[in-house]
Amino acid sequence: MKSKILFSLAIAAFSGGLATIPVPAIAVTYTVDTLIGAIDSANSGQSYEEAQLEIACGGCDVTLLSNVNISNSGVQADAAGNNYIDVTPSTPGYFLLKFGTGNSGNDMFFFQNVPDFTKLVWSDAQLTGAGLPANHVDSISHYAMVSDPPTGNDPVPEPASMLLLGSGLVALGLWRRSSGKS
Repeated sequence: MKSKILFSLAIAAFSGGLATIPVPAIAVTYTVDTLIGAIDSANSGQSYEEAQLEIACGGCDVTLLSNVNISNSGVQADAAGNNYIDVTPSTPGYFLLKFGTGNSGNDMFFFQNVPDFTKLVWSDAQLTGAGLPANHVDSISHYAMVSDPPTGNDPVPEPASMLLLGSGLVALGLWRRSSGKS
């Protein structure tokens, strides 16, 4: 009986120790979303933005989920220098960025959010290549998100959680095996 308790305590200590192993910080790079269109908007407002995005995505039917005014403090940069906005837990299928350009070039950009659904990711090169004046890259006004992504993109558990679960199952199996012999 004493050996069973000691064995269980050893497994618990080992499993608890796994949870405290420091994980080194990794520089994160997100995949840039697909730019599907850009316009010099003559107007603003939810219905106008929805209509323009429906045109840009080839006639899809979209409903605006949120329209968020943002300053550049809400925009972050990844390790590759791409700009992104973390919208967790939302997972929009499409989004648009609106910039204040002072009527000097395209100011509304439409994206399909493909690889990282909780991040809205773009590059300055995408924007300037699609007509945003270079001196307005930092003058983002707001963003809007529409439509959820396709299903089947369920989150995958992190490796440490799987290791902890696996070690617990092994301990349970060994405990059952040893308890059957006594």
